[in-house]
Amino acid sequence: MVSPDTIRTTVHSYAQAVSALDAGACAALFAPDCVLYYPGQPTMRGRDAVQEYYQRVARPLTALELRGDAVFPVADGAAVKWTLHATGKNDRTAAAEGVNVFAINGESRIEWLRLYFDASVLAPLLQG
Repeated sequence: MVSPDTIRTTVHSYAQAVSALDAGACAALFAPDCVLYYPGQPTMRGRDAVQEYYQRVARPLTALELRGDAVFPVADGAAVKWTLHATGKNDRTAAAEGVNVFAINGESRIEWLRLYFDASVLAPLLQG
């Protein structure tokens, strides 16, 4: 069982790394054999795949803020209701809300992460 404080710390570290657009820091929070489930995308397996994903996320952006609005810890993870605000290199902005569900191991690493949100709201950031 992972303590609620450890879970909250891991979730907070994840939000900070995503907000910093730091793919390496994001990947470092995941277990080596992790799994990332993203809406409409193939399942990503392993820390390298997670780092590549966050590099793709960061590429068209100049700024991103991921805020955990509510964290609901359980024995080995948490559900997190979040809000995101992003600015693209094309100067467009977007906002999204969603829920992430984390499984966190005894080493405070993310075993798997499921993202639930409408990714289409971020499409304007990808347009030239």
